[in-house]
Amino acid sequence: MNEHKGEIRALNGLRGIAALSVALGHYEIGTLVPGLAHLGWWKATAVDLFFCLSGFTLGLAYRAGIADALRMRDYLVARVARIYPLYFLTFLIFVFVGSHSKILTHLDYTAAVRDYIGQLTMTNAWPLFGTWRHLNNPAWSLSVEVFCYLFIFPVLFYASPLAKGFDWRVKLLLATGLAAANAYVLFAFSTGMVFVCRRSYCDLPESAYLAPLLRGVFGFSAGWVIYLSFMARDRLWRWATRHADMVTLGVLMLMGAGITGLLPIQVMILGFPLLVLGVSAGGSRAGKVLSWGPVHYLGSISYSMYLMHLPWALAWRWLYGLGDRINPHVTPPMAGVLVGGMLLVSALSYHAFEMPLRRVIRAVWQARADKAVVKPDRSKRLAGWTAATAALVLAVFGAAEAGVFRPIPVQQVRLGDDIARYPVFERAAWKGWGTREDWGIWSVSPDALLVLRLPEHEAAPEHLGLFVKGSFYLAGSHSTLAARILVNDVEIGAFRPVTANPTIETTLPVPVSALPPAGGQIRIRLLIDSPASPRSLGQSSDTRELGFGLQSMKLVAD
Repeated sequence: MNEHKGEIRALNGLRGIAALSVALGHYEIGTLVPGLAHLGWWKATAVDLFFCLSGFTLGLAYRAGIADALRMRDYLVARVARIYPLYFLTFLIFVFVGSHSKILTHLDYTAAVRDYIGQLTMTNAWPLFGTWRHLNNPAWSLSVEVFCYLFIFPVLFYASPLAKGFDWRVKLLLATGLAAANAYVLFAFSTGMVFVCRRSYCDLPESAYLAPLLRGVFGFSAGWVIYLSFMARDRLWRWATRHADMVTLGVLMLMGAGITGLLPIQVMILGFPLLVLGVSAGGSRAGKVLSWGPVHYLGSISYSMYLMHLPWALAWRWLYGLGDRINPHVTPPMAGVLVGGMLLVSALSYHAFEMPLRRVIRAVWQARADKAVVKPDRSKRLAGWTAATAALVLAVFGAAEAGVFRPIPVQQVRLGDDIARYPVFERAAWKGWGTREDWGIWSVSPDALLVLRLPEHEAAPEHLGLFVKGSFYLAGSHSTLAARILVNDVEIGAFRPVTANPTIETTLPVPVSALPPAGGQIRIRLLIDSPASPRSLGQSSDTRELGFGLQSMKLVAD
């Protein structure tokens, strides 16, 4: 085991690799290499690796199963010092510097205030409290981490003396089962879809809104289980450390199968517990690579990388006027500037802000802390935290069954506003749409949905029209298709474009039967019977099922 000041260097390096992968995925670096456009897909599962690492490292840091008690005030202050200062800084960056600072002009004031409060208190990914939206997208996982800090780890800490004696086979079964549950939740309910669908019109079951939280709880608990094996140096630990290189290779092979589409990318989560346990010894080739100085330094600045890579991309985009996407057309020089600048910004953030603030908060608390050592009854603590957590879980599920979850208000739009423009489109697009490009947005599903509404005091005019401008995706053997546009489930237009004329620019009248009441929802659905991917037509490696490229859309008084 290669440890320094209570730290396992290989695990710190592993965290750095995961954080870097998230940044590279968001920067779409994989598009630089033919055939590797989907390399960034594993950035979603990298977050689940973070959860697993957190469960393991917290158990190690607080000596779960060995220490008599978890000093809650010291523990909570340490957690706040670790994550909140930089989290708050990036929140301010997006509010006051980024384009998201205009949020109050696009959302109801009360909804925006509630959303901001949820983000500031880091409860925005919690059931009942949160709206599932974050200005800095990766921050949703920190809200889940905070939930685990408060309600999961204390229970696991006081359960550790009882669970550390479990047979190694029981630990293997528990860790694998929790990882499988984690993978299933991510596979069944994409976290991104949950964020988008947390509104008043969506077909996802109520339980889907618990998906981000469940991912964290399952991954965190799996990390704790393998910590117990690490602490006991049992047969599972001996096997994993002896075969760490084989385990690492297996996880990489699962990642490759996921990137190429042979398996769901979520399957690689099954290998995370054994990966973390295996490299913890540091003696394997994989452990030595992860402990190597530069990789270890990536781990040191990993938190800054995770939170600062999008603010840096936002600043870079603003400086160079590159439009709404983080990186419209990736080129090697652009990628170099993005990644190199991100590493520099992250290092500066770590040394000049993150660590100094962490030390200040801990020093201030230490100066006021009570030095008395209290040794409470561990069984009573375990019973108390278990009862509190169970009560919270029952309350959440009971509230879900009662329909207490409050939806996010539907995107508001006025007559004449271009729905296809940022940020209205991003908040109105509920499903079936791709990422914004320089010219517009592709539909990537046979059923693409936009949901919006007119202001509360404005009723739809009797003669309402929908202006639509864009082009259908037709090429090669894919020379014709059929498409329909519906408003509030009433068909207002049908098209059968051909390769010779794939473009439309028209205003479609909306019948009275489709008009919503004042402040009511307007659901615009584009149905395409046979979208095609550029890969299927031999044009590129793009596997998206493209149908219609939207350039402009407006509600107008016809």
